[in-house]
Amino acid sequence: MWARIAREKYGCKKPSSMHLRVHTHTSCFELTKQQPLVNLIRTTLHALGAVLSGTTAMELPGYDEPIGIPTEEAAVLSLRIQQVILEETGITKVTDPLGGSYYVEWLTNKIEEEGKKLLRQIDEMGGFMEALKSGWLVTQCRENAVKWRRQVDSGERVVIGWNKYVVPEKEKIKPFRVDPEVARIAIERIKRYKAERDQAKTDAALNGLILAAERLAKGEYGVLMPAAIEAAKAKATAGEISKALKKVFKWGPQFNPQATY
Repeated sequence: MWARIAREKYGCKKPSSMHLRVHTHTSCFELTKQQPLVNLIRTTLHALGAVLSGTTAMELPGYDEPIGIPTEEAAVLSLRIQQVILEETGITKVTDPLGGSYYVEWLTNKIEEEGKKLLRQIDEMGGFMEALKSGWLVTQCRENAVKWRRQVDSGERVVIGWNKYVVPEKEKIKPFRVDPEVARIAIERIKRYKAERDQAKTDAALNGLILAAERLAKGEYGVLMPAAIEAAKAKATAGEISKALKKVFKWGPQFNPQATY
């Protein structure tokens, strides 16, 4: 599909221009705080699906990410999942392991059909930027997130440990804790960084980001990135940029960490 669009719509000639390069980050959204070790199974299946689909590269979340920043153990296990698939299964030695499967081929055709419908819809709106500015893209993502959550809450979609096979938590996973010395060094570095910048320029850029976010929240204009880039150029920190956005958007109900599992 990518190659056809590149060739027929944009006139690409080089085969390398038609190659689809895919980086996969498997879902954190489907990981649970309950029975977190089960997340290793989920992540393994997600990774296997990505490899069977022909992904170019991928990264996997730690099994404890619903709890907090991954521990070193969790990060290493996520790496080991990839290494086992690479070194022990032989799957990566075959270009398309599922090629010829009638069901997979049917799914592929179905996804292409639905993808073409979406692309036509976006073209009719005036292109991607117009679809973004109108709020349509955000609405599509939000509606699907809400639909997914409702299915989980109703039990229509089973999530092991959350709405089925629930067991009392006997032993809690210890969350990651930052070494106090590392934290001290980082805090001092940030203090120096802030002391050396033009604070008035930084404040103005952050206010511009807040205004852009407010316009987006009202559905007036759907582009945040230019304002975020200006804030970064004005030496605003990642924390300050996030704080500015959170001031406007807060936590949506479908993304509230206290409301989700």
